Amino acid sequence: MREGVDESRGFRHQAPGTAPPRARRARPPRSRERWVVNKLRALGSWYTKGLYGGSQLRTAINQAESVRALQSIIAMHFLEPAGDAVA
Repeated sequence: MREGVDESRGFRHQAPGTAPPRARRARPPRSRERWVVNKLRALGSWYTKGLYGGSQLRTAINQAESVRALQSIIAMHFLEPAGDAVA
């Protein structure tokens, strides 16, 4: 996440004769959030297989448009009583 930030000089080694890597451009906040949402969708698809209500949870996760929405969906599924989980 903060790769390359505050690292001492020479920490990252590179082959002789190669140019140093270009400075990374920071992603705009919306682009970063989109990346996080997509990553959580992928992880959610993998780790919810076999869970009770996992199919409904995956559907809800894949429809989420923001990190806040994902947090809400996950909290409702795992922290609410079984009868009130995402359906």
